[in-house]
This record gives sequence, C-alpha cells and structure tokens, in this order.
Amino acid sequence: MTTGITGGDGHYRLDSELTFVTASRLFEAGAGIIKAGGMQTLDLSGTGEADSAALAVLLGWRRLSGTKGLRLVNPPPGLRALAQLYGVAELIFPD
Repeated sequence: MTTGITGGDGHYRLDSELTFVTASRLFEAGAGIIKAGGMQTLDLSGTGEADSAALAVLLGWRRLSGTKGLRLVNPPPGLRALAQLYGVAELIFPD
C-alpha cells in the first residue's frame, strides 16, 4: 500500500485525499518521516478532498516538527479556506 506521501531529501509531496478515512494512516506515515528528521517541506498541491481531519493532521505534523519546522506549501484553495473557517490558517500556513 502506498502512503500517499512521496519524495525525499527533505522535500515531500502529498498525493491523496486527506479525510477522516485516510487521516490516521497518513498521519502515521508523515510522523515517521518527521521523527526521522526527513521532512522539511510538504507540497500539498496533490491533496484531493480534505475535511476537518486534514487540519488535525497538518497541525499534528507541524507540532511534531518542533523547532526544526515544517513548511506546508501549495495548499489547494479549499484546504486553505477550511483552515481559515476554523481559525487555524495562521498556525498551519504561517508563510
């Protein structure tokens, strides 16, 4: 089974829906990469459908990255709008 997260050398891409159905699996996959010190940037342009579980996953990944930081780039407009609706856009996308 593919994780939906591809890449290497610090730069990764999410190519998957990020919903309640996929959130747990994707969180664990991303967390493993982050804990190994491997993820610095995550390109979200390949994100399909996203719901509020996506926000929890992204916040969790940013928390895990700690002081090393994790840049989340190219969010689809719907994902950014969802983050704004829930009042967490500045926490997830501070750039």
